[in-house]
Amino acid sequence: MVTAAAGSVALVIDIKVNQHDLEYILPAVLLAGAIQIFFSLTGMARLMCLFLMRWCRSR
Repeated sequence: MVTAAAGSVALVIDIKVNQHDLEYILPAVLLAGAIQIFFSLTGMARLMCLFLMRWCRSR
């Protein structure tokens, strides 16, 4: 089963490949991964809890 996040990534990659060819995929995926690692190391989840208090309290 494909999750919503994987489906949205596949949609964006499909559009970008049609515009820029296959050499665009690897840098885009690596950049997205680096951004996710940066957000996790800086504690971005705590900042998100300020906006999503109900969800954070239930965890």
